[in-house]
Amino acid sequence: MTSEVAITVNGEPMRLAAGASVTDLLERLRIATPRVAVERNREILPKSRYAETAIADGDVFEVVELVGGG
Repeated sequence: MTSEVAITVNGEPMRLAAGASVTDLLERLRIATPRVAVERNREILPKSRYAETAIADGDVFEVVELVGGG
């Protein structure tokens, strides 16, 4: 049996495998662009920490893809 954590992403509930990282979350959301901002529990997370940051039960994320244009 795989244990999971319950999180909220952009206001929507989601479940991920325990031990998943922010990088795993972005893969699950199919976000591959380098132009993304991730806020975890009201704190901006540096891109350099995505792979090492383990997601915990109850975490709240805001994930924003940055797009240019004009």
